[in-house]
Amino acid sequence: MNYSKLIAIDHTRLNGLAKELAGQDPQTPDWQIEGVLPKNNRAFVSHILYTITVNFSLVHFQPPYTRFSADGFQGSLALGRCFYRRFGENAIPSDTILEIASHPEKGQEFFKGDSLPPFLGNRLMNLQEVADGIKKHFQDNPMHILKAAEYRTDKLILLLAEKFPITFGQDFYADTKFYKKPKLFCVMYQGRALHSNGELQPLADPENIGPLIDYRVPAGLREAGILIYTAPLAKQIDSQTVVKRHSEEELVIRLAATDAVNELLKKINEYSATRGGQVWTMVELDNYLWKLGQKAKLPHHLTKTTDY
Repeated sequence: MNYSKLIAIDHTRLNGLAKELAGQDPQTPDWQIEGVLPKNNRAFVSHILYTITVNFSLVHFQPPYTRFSADGFQGSLALGRCFYRRFGENAIPSDTILEIASHPEKGQEFFKGDSLPPFLGNRLMNLQEVADGIKKHFQDNPMHILKAAEYRTDKLILLLAEKFPITFGQDFYADTKFYKKPKLFCVMYQGRALHSNGELQPLADPENIGPLIDYRVPAGLREAGILIYTAPLAKQIDSQTVVKRHSEEELVIRLAATDAVNELLKKINEYSATRGGQVWTMVELDNYLWKLGQKAKLPHHLTKTTDY
């Protein structure tokens, strides 16, 4: 799909940001978040798998468009908090997840916060699929997913999409496979692995992860002046009018952001190489873009989806 009718990329602004970032050392997050993710590295892998399983559409789709919050945490951090307050530093047992997912009242108690997250039924369905799949395909151990993929990003993304088709495999349209949740698993795992003092084996090919395009990344790129929306599209987004899933508007936002992030990463590494700097991957760039999107004052698009 051609997105140029609705969105343009300002390559001058993009090059400027690439030069700025190329002059910095890439920051690899360790994903040590007190009260949200365990310090125990093996437990961390099970926590991020299940947290990512339910990580989508965390804004309530009516004014004032508040985000899901729990115990003082918001959005995806609030989801992580729900798992951490139940399981702490322990790995998450699949049987316990199945018990939670099979009983709506237990699901409501598990995700209890300032309010319940939207699409609770879909989140419980995803949890059931992943817990069942872990038992059936991976000897009830999330670490075996990584071993089955031979710690290769390309294999890991496809394996998650294949074995958990509802949870991880639906984020595509035509021949465009966005696969935001599988890529997020790769990014978070790699960040912790690189800080685990050898306890977790890093992925062999993090350069193959590719852009993670959700709500926040396009909003951050737009605020940075890199994505330029036409007036009608800008009005739709700024008025917080819901953008239908798989509509032209949703797809062009994600496609344009994908191209912009790919070009940005390429330019960063080109400029960095001329200065003898370090290589960036999506592990570091997504960390920057997520923070950029979090700080954006412009609204992000609202789409009712279980993809991201």
